Amino acid sequence: MKKLLITITSTILLFGACDSKFPDALSSPEKIKGYALLKNSDDTLSSPVIEGKFICKTSINPLKNLCKSENYNNKLPVVDFKLSNINNTLYVDKDIEFNSSNVGEIIITKPNVTITLKAPYTDNSLTNIQKIKSITDNTGSVTLIFKGGDYYIESININDENRKPPFKTSKTSFTIQTPNNSRLFVKNFEIKNYKPIPLNISLNENNNNPNALLIYSIDNFNIITKGKVKGNLYLYGYENIYLKANPESLIKGAIHSDKELSDYRVRVEYVKPENMYKLIVCNTLPPMPDEKKNNETLLGIDSNNNGIRDDVEIKILNFKPSICRFRPDAKRCNLSHNPAFIAVSFQMAKAFQKILKEFDGSEEKAYELEKVTSRLVYCNEYFWNYWEYDPISIKYIENIVFNNNNRKQLYYEFNKQLSRGVFSSPNDSDSNPFYCDFNTSLVKEK
Repeated sequence: MKKLLITITSTILLFGACDSKFPDALSSPEKIKGYALLKNSDDTLSSPVIEGKFICKTSINPLKNLCKSENYNNKLPVVDFKLSNINNTLYVDKDIEFNSSNVGEIIITKPNVTITLKAPYTDNSLTNIQKIKSITDNTGSVTLIFKGGDYYIESININDENRKPPFKTSKTSFTIQTPNNSRLFVKNFEIKNYKPIPLNISLNENNNNPNALLIYSIDNFNIITKGKVKGNLYLYGYENIYLKANPESLIKGAIHSDKELSDYRVRVEYVKPENMYKLIVCNTLPPMPDEKKNNETLLGIDSNNNGIRDDVEIKILNFKPSICRFRPDAKRCNLSHNPAFIAVSFQMAKAFQKILKEFDGSEEKAYELEKVTSRLVYCNEYFWNYWEYDPISIKYIENIVFNNNNRKQLYYEFNKQLSRGVFSSPNDSDSNPFYCDFNTSLVKEK
């Protein structure tokens, strides 16, 4: 048997677990400057900040769980920032949607434009990624919609330099919306208000899920405006963060800088994140869902929108062969750290979830979905034949996906429709990387 070497890239490591957590409220291990305003449900608290420590004062109710940052010294892992290799410039004067995985420089030339960015699935990644050279707007009235996934943007530069009077007839806000779960990795993020009329900033303000917008600022993050900053977001800065805005500004979430954090009257209402995996670069597991809620529908709960039910994802990443009970040091007991094993298992889980989602009871639909399940069999056989590990049992994935009476009954009806058909079994010629729904070129011959 040939010996092969797995080359692990950062995209594969997104499946690994880690213990990094997002800090509370406002925090910096170096220094916090300015005059921070912390808010809870009972009272808005003016909190002088000196040398990275909070002095929380209130005569009404002690501030709880908002002043822990003075001892916070942890840092998140270094981001492997992905650069766009597209050098063209796109001038935008009307609403537009970008679906490609690589986008060049975007320059907005007219006010009140909406740009929708949709990170596409590509065979070069196991997650949705869109790389963007830059977004520049001098009208101060653009709306950016990030549909869901990871976005790597070299620069976002927003200002109102070209806003023309009468200002009140023009939209006066810069808006980011994330209808799904999105993470923005931005090297340089800058918003500046030059005109006398305030430029208001809305960062996911109307989204009911404050965990949905995550901004990782790699180099600098600066907001200087006479207007209000409103939003539901978690902001992590690897360098300096500078915020200066109207005192009525309010951010629900948390802000942390690895370097210096300057906050001038931007109120922060700390909201504890419900799904911590969304707040760390390396993606830990989603929480195990409530069993009753998870079984209310055929599809169950998929909080990270990756096509796999949360309970199934957790069981795959915690899977250990039975031999591990007696030989925990066996090579096969480390499958949860093996990118090929995870990728194959996830393909199986997605295929079975697709049956739950799309099978309508008809023979025609069953035969259409059978093509998807055949691919997972052949892909699994490919790694069985060409790599030194025992592939995960397809029966195991079936059991954890079809785990209650309703799901089992649908799967029974699916197989019943296929019972009259004749299908070939994979052999060495059939089992090849073509049938894998991920990039098997990450597996290199030694």
